[in-house]
Amino acid sequence: MDKRTPDQRLQAILNALKNTKADPSHHTFQNLAAGPLEDLLSDHGRDLIEQVETEARRNPNFNLLLGGVWQGGMSEEIWARIQAARLKVW
Repeated sequence: MDKRTPDQRLQAILNALKNTKADPSHHTFQNLAAGPLEDLLSDHGRDLIEQVETEARRNPNFNLLLGGVWQGGMSEEIWARIQAARLKVW
């Protein structure tokens, strides 16, 4: 179990993204979207959705990363907001 706060987990994802090629065909990029980010949004989407939407608007690489996230355990409301925030699904 990750003992970091949801904010700390999001920051860790953003830090990892800085060191990862922003390319949906890149294995590490795929895993960052489908693993840590998807899990974080499933577990804490309600707490983080505004930060995620803001980051998606200001950071094209993060927006692209959101394109690899599936609904998983997210509520319909959070999932709809993720879908609205991202520009491309891959």
